[in-house]
Amino acid sequence: MILNAEGVVGGEKMAVKTGKISARVLEHLHNFYKENPYTELLGLAVEAVEYGKVTLSMQVENRLCNFYKIAHGGALLSMADTAMGATCLSVNKKVVTQALSNNFIKAAPEGTKLYA
Repeated sequence: MILNAEGVVGGEKMAVKTGKISARVLEHLHNFYKENPYTELLGLAVEAVEYGKVTLSMQVENRLCNFYKIAHGGALLSMADTAMGATCLSVNKKVVTQALSNNFIKAAPEGTKLYA
């Protein structure tokens, strides 16, 4: 993915409040995704970046599904964890998750596009 000071990801314009996010922070976000093999494995895409808010998307592909053709809970939690970390990066904070738990209320079938 390409994320730069102009707010371009994969050739598409994003919603970016450039007055609040420095080019250095945007570059760091870019490197966070481009150089992270796990986010690439999940197929995460940056949809929008604002100060304190990052929106990611993930297409539920077969490789992310369990036997029942629904998204594996680990993939869903990984997306949530990554969205939280990216949001912290948007305000120039580097964090790691110490603990994360979730209660699932609905399955995400193969082919669904998810947003976090």
